[in-house]
Amino acid sequence: SMSDTVYQTKNYLEYMLSDAFQQLVTLSNDPKLQSLNVNEEEDVSPETYITFDNKLQVIYSHFSVMLESIVIDINDGQFTVYRNNDQSYPSISYKDYFEPSAGETESYYWRNLHRDQAFQEGNKVVSVYKAVHNPDTSTEGLILFNFREEFFKQILNKSLIEGNGYLTLISPDGHFESKNVAEEYKLDEKTITYLQKLDKEVGRLSFDNAKGETMIAFYDTIGVNKWKIVSVIPQNEILERVEYIK
Repeated sequence: SMSDTVYQTKNYLEYMLSDAFQQLVTLSNDPKLQSLNVNEEEDVSPETYITFDNKLQVIYSHFSVMLESIVIDINDGQFTVYRNNDQSYPSISYKDYFEPSAGETESYYWRNLHRDQAFQEGNKVVSVYKAVHNPDTSTEGLILFNFREEFFKQILNKSLIEGNGYLTLISPDGHFESKNVAEEYKLDEKTITYLQKLDKEVGRLSFDNAKGETMIAFYDTIGVNKWKIVSVIPQNEILERVEYIK
């Protein structure tokens, strides 16, 4: 059933994303990174580069199916280690990710599908990142994990929902379209906003699309980032399926 499809897909994404997120948490809590004193006079030791380069290599290899790139960037490029497919060099502007002056440094941030701002190839990625901020050493920076668009597409399309049905991922900053469907079957802004604001973690709802057809949506919530995974399907296609099974 549709609710089973949503539940199973949610569980798999939860498992994969939680695992990768834990690596980000571990990196951001690393005492070596916390105490990194990067300034003009004092170069970081080669050992520090090697240590973090090795850490990123292990993470990148383990999560190669889902990771597009990982970057640790401190003090606007004074200390940078990274891993990506083609080893092109990252160019990061912190203001693309957070406001350094606003003190927004405690949280981890998730961002739905967007153009990659860290690397020049500009693929579309989903991101999770953490600001690094140490007032004692005037250290400012970013730890960034970029996930492949293709990874999410494959998972959301694996469900093989036929016809005009599909799965989508809804977050506070947007939604991920996994399948090309006619405009009238896409979620409209009103429904997206409703789902974004919904406190209930699991449920179903119905709404009418622009052509006046009733659409059914089942949703569940990924625990690690509170994004909603939603299946959307025209009601008449569900009824046709039920008739066919009979």
